Formats: sequence, structure tokens, C-alpha cells
Amino acid sequence: MMKFDSVSAIIPSYNGAEFIGDAIRSVLAQTRPPEEIIVVDDGSEEAAEGVLEKFQDKLIFLRQDHQGAAAARNRAISRATGEWLAFLDQDDEWFPQKLEKQLAAVAGRGEIGLAYSDMEIFGEETAPSRLRGLNTPSGWVFKDLLFANFITPSAAIARRQAVIDVGGFDEQLEVVHDRDLCLRLAARWQMLFVPGIFARYRKHQGNLSHKRLQAQINLYEILRHRAKLYAPEEYCAALPRLKPMLGELSFEVGRLYLAGGEAAAARKWFAKSLRYRGRRLRSAAYFGVSLLPRPARETLRQVKRIAVRKAV
Repeated sequence: MMKFDSVSAIIPSYNGAEFIGDAIRSVLAQTRPPEEIIVVDDGSEEAAEGVLEKFQDKLIFLRQDHQGAAAARNRAISRATGEWLAFLDQDDEWFPQKLEKQLAAVAGRGEIGLAYSDMEIFGEETAPSRLRGLNTPSGWVFKDLLFANFITPSAAIARRQAVIDVGGFDEQLEVVHDRDLCLRLAARWQMLFVPGIFARYRKHQGNLSHKRLQAQINLYEILRHRAKLYAPEEYCAALPRLKPMLGELSFEVGRLYLAGGEAAAARKWFAKSLRYRGRRLRSAAYFGVSLLPRPARETLRQVKRIAVRKAV
């Protein structure tokens, strides 16, 4: 039988041979090691077995067809036996006292469903704190999570039964499924901020911006439609403040579609943005631009770039 404070470390992997060895070593270096380490290969196109061979007696290795990180995490959760789940992305790392400090903070706190901390950013961009300037609330944080993403899976631990009870990660969401899960958890459980920087988030070309459009679309779906089902009263109370954010999100989706040459899709999202008070004039202007022939749009873009350079 596992201990009450037992931990299952979960690492989803997809084409992660370059960094996953460092991630696993950071788990093995914990001053309070997890009871098990579960690595799920999500149908990688590049083999990582060579990297994992040296750790094969220290981890549980699962493989599946490519279904996305949410499905990989759910697969690991179904196999996990720990009281707590500690997620780690394949390109991130933990500092040695991460699990020790977080487990100590939640000891005897049966009301806590998730504990989170700060993390530094390293790699192609660097910053000593990901959460600098952000609120780091504890307790009932549902409304706070609507407005800011202050929880990163690699810097958190979550109660396994709580994650199971709310349905795990939504595999229909290609990205930002962690934000969706945290909102569902926050609707039922209290959360705890544990002061300290206990993890490292690696910035590199593989995660900088290639899914930015899909992330914005998914976030709009979560904040506009899903979140109101998770905690209706709190959502309604927060909606007046949330509307400007929804307007900005829908405008940004439209702008990204327009930049990619998809004018019809862009108009759909600019029209959404016009429903919200705020920068309606800007949304209307971009909607008008989306009606122009593509050569005219390209000319306007060049003119804008030249004007920006001159202003600088």
C-alpha cells in the first residue's frame, strides 16, 4: 500500500530525446524522491529508447499512438498509484527540493487539491521568475484563474483522486488543457501557493509560438463557454471583468488568422470581438481590412511595417 503522501511523477514525451534525460535526472535528484516515475511516449517520430535505457530500472515506460499531451497524461494517471501527481514536461526540470517542500506544505491539509510554486525560465529566453508581477493566491482561486494563468503543471502537485473526480485532462483540447483542468479543480478544491522557485521552464523553438493560434482559440472556448459550467455563480460574478479579456482574445485570434492569409476565418473572430466593449474601432478597422483583396492587404502590411520602422 502506498503512503498517504506518496507521489507519482508523470512525464509525457513526444519527440523529446533532446531534453528528457535532463528532466528524468532532475526527478531522480529529489531530496524526497517520488515513489514512481511514469514516462508516456506519445507516438514519437524519433526514438527516445536510447536515452531512456540508462533509466529503465527506475521508471515505468508506456507507449501509445500519437494522441496529444492530454491523452498521454491521462494514460499515466490511469496507471499511477500515488496520492499526489507531480507533472513534469519533457523539456522542463525540477530543483532538488521541489517535492519535499510542496509535500510538507500540504501535509495534513485535506482541503487542498493542488499546490503550486514559481519557476524560473531558461533556454532561449531567461527570467528568474515566471510569476513575477502576478498574483499568487491560495484558497478558492477559481475567479483568479479566469484572469491569469499562474499555475504551470511542472511547478505543481495535484491530488490524484481530485484529478480523477473532475475527469482528468480534456483530450479534445490540443493545448491549454492544463488551464481547463485547473479551473475544474479550483471549482471544487482549494489550492495552495508554496513560496519558492522549485522548477525550470525551458524556452526553445519547439514551444515558443508554433501553437499560439490554437492556444488562443482554446482559451476563448474555455473562458467563454466551459468555465461557466464549472462554477456558475462565481463565473457570473466575474463576467463583467472577463468580457474585455474575451474581446481581446477574439481580436487576437482574428489577427493571427489574417496574418496567415485566412481572411474569412479572421472576419468571424473580428465579428466576435465587436460584441465586447473596448477597442471596437480597432476590431471594425481590421474587419474592413479583411474584406480587401489579398494584394491590397499585403500592401497595407508593408506600409505599416515601414511606418513602424520610421517611428523607431
